[in-house]
Amino acid sequence: KEIARLENEITKAHAKLGNASFVERAPAAVVDQEKKRLVEFETSVSQLKVQLQKLKH
Repeated sequence: KEIARLENEITKAHAKLGNASFVERAPAAVVDQEKKRLVEFETSVSQLKVQLQKLKH
């Protein structure tokens, strides 16, 4: 469930950062924060997938 939630957040973050209007109009700090969130979400998903694989074995 947590992996699915994080993957949904990753999709949203990619959509925001892929939106030229958002990137151009938003303050640089907001864009940077969104990029950091994206990295954190991706890291969390990777860690959870590793833990899930360990539990399956």
